[in-house]
Amino acid sequence: MGFDYNNDERVIVCAYGYTGSTPKYLGTWSIDTEGKNSKLEDLTGGYIPVSVIGYRLEEDSAVDSSETEFEAKQIKEKEDKIKKDAKEAEKQLKEIKQLEYERKIKQIDMKTLFKIRQKEEARKTRMKNSKDGITGI
Repeated sequence: MGFDYNNDERVIVCAYGYTGSTPKYLGTWSIDTEGKNSKLEDLTGGYIPVSVIGYRLEEDSAVDSSETEFEAKQIKEKEDKIKKDAKEAEKQLKEIKQLEYERKIKQIDMKTLFKIRQKEEARKTRMKNSKDGITGI
């Protein structure tokens, strides 16, 4: 429709939904000039003042429902792929953590085994050096 009469940083737009039959009024919206912030101004079709420096843009077209369904299907497939990839990454991370855990357990087991062998060697050495060969003293 044009620029807002009270704020020349906002553009006023009337929105309509085309479903193949009678267009449905979706409300009067305002959008900032940078296109970052939109706001519903009126849902009933009331009077919104527009300045004279604005331009009125109209577009008379309808998009075939099969086209929008195809686009929706593509978007869903992309979202599903993203979810699947995220799930796979999470699974790989769990596997990595499990392998790290197993490696740490093996290291602990190896240290324990090394200490047991050291004690065995020390006991054998004591037995070998003992006077009676039985007590290790």
